[in-house]
Amino acid sequence: MVDYNAFVLLFINDQAFEAEVSVHSNAIVSLDNTGHEMISQGHYASDTIKKRLKELHRLWELLLSRLAEKGLKEALVLVQFLRSCDGVLLWITDKETFVTADEFGTDLDHVEVEGVERDLAARHDKVNTLGAGAERLCAIHGDHAEQIRSKHEEVVENWEELVEKAKVCVCICSIYLTQFTIMV
Repeated sequence: MVDYNAFVLLFINDQAFEAEVSVHSNAIVSLDNTGHEMISQGHYASDTIKKRLKELHRLWELLLSRLAEKGLKEALVLVQFLRSCDGVLLWITDKETFVTADEFGTDLDHVEVEGVERDLAARHDKVNTLGAGAERLCAIHGDHAEQIRSKHEEVVENWEELVEKAKVCVCICSIYLTQFTIMV
């Protein structure tokens, strides 16, 4: 698994480097203009200037193409997706502990049926969003498609198990509520 914080630092450094390259693009244009002006005025080292300008443009284009190849922006989206999946899986584990507990409270104030249903409803959209994100990322990052699908499937499987366990929990809580209501 990729260390998210290290990746973010790498991304920030990459952005700083890109900004520096962008600032220097004006210097390249200025050198190009000056060189062409010197050549057009018949400077004695016109051949050397032409060669150096050609080499400057070659290296500049190489630098720009290497920056484009890095693809850190796209990779950051992938890492954020994987981190979101891990966050949802952690949340599911936390909720699973609650819905599989043997005790649901000893009075009406401590039976938390609405909380379980509300939490599940709130996270349902997040799980669906991850599904749409997985499809989009598979199209962009074909070389990581297996990892993306695997992580998404893990989220879906755990989600479906939690939903089933929550239904049982809600049924049991409803029975407790009915008992408490009858006793009151």
